[in-house]
Amino acid sequence: MNAITPAFSNEALWGIIAVMGAVLLLLGGELFYARIQLNSRQERYWWVLGVSNMYMFEYDIAADELLLSDHFAALLGAPRHIYQFSTIMGALPKQMSQRGLGNISRILECCKQDGRLEMRRMDGSMGVFRVRCNSFKDKHGQLCSMVGILVDVTREAQEEEALRTRAERDGLTAVYNSDTVRFRIGKMLEKRTGAVSSGFVMLDVDHFKGINDTLGHQSGDRVLQNLSDSLRTAVRDTDIIGRLGGDEFCIYLPQIPDYEFLCRFCQRLNAVSKSYFNQTEIGIDVTISVGGVLVRPDETFADVYRRADQALYEAKAQGRNTNCGRK
Repeated sequence: MNAITPAFSNEALWGIIAVMGAVLLLLGGELFYARIQLNSRQERYWWVLGVSNMYMFEYDIAADELLLSDHFAALLGAPRHIYQFSTIMGALPKQMSQRGLGNISRILECCKQDGRLEMRRMDGSMGVFRVRCNSFKDKHGQLCSMVGILVDVTREAQEEEALRTRAERDGLTAVYNSDTVRFRIGKMLEKRTGAVSSGFVMLDVDHFKGINDTLGHQSGDRVLQNLSDSLRTAVRDTDIIGRLGGDEFCIYLPQIPDYEFLCRFCQRLNAVSKSYFNQTEIGIDVTISVGGVLVRPDETFADVYRRADQALYEAKAQGRNTNCGRK
């Protein structure tokens, strides 16, 4: 029988093995270098996140694992890598739902609409964050992971609130300005039902023109500022105060029990303002006149304004420093 001749000599076979080894070594080196580059890029990326106002997270739904950037973990006071995330969240006490790790559930819920979220930081301060998320599906079309970024927009939100306040508030007294109070009360009148009573009150400073003419406009401004301060001490949190112009103010009282409550409130305004001015350093006797009406069904702001203005006129006709109510 003839011996089978090998296709390659030993020298050739070793040569092939050497070439393959070199190729594998080269590929391994490239992969190793690529991994180093990737890790380096990730480190740079995490560093950028750490010094910016952005916070990143990744949630592996299939594995139920949550990964937070260092910056984000510090914000929540939580570990970077959280295993069995849904189990941990389910075991959190209710009082933790608005703090620390408990905020994650709110963040994931906010992801559905890419909205804003108010969240308490670990130092106790409140922050406003814009949430942006993207979900990923596997080859079967099933949701498998979610990546999101939170951007700290607290300063932006504060600036927006300051602009809104300046637009809505009277610059001198800090109560609602005429346009805002008319709009807000008008909307509330549209929504009210006949089953609930509400009141509308107008008031102004007695002999205010004489104060301006005698003591000057600076003193007149101080009178209006002190008056608005005294009104704030007399109203409920649900009541609306506005300056209609000059020394004329209005107050809307939603959900009052009856007409007698309205009358007692008007009397209280007279007493509170007089007492308040006695404690200030203005040095003059300041009083107010008050007119109040019980809001009727289907009345608009113009309707209640007209009737309350008439009640105020009647109060002044009685000698000022008094009040008049109308049903």
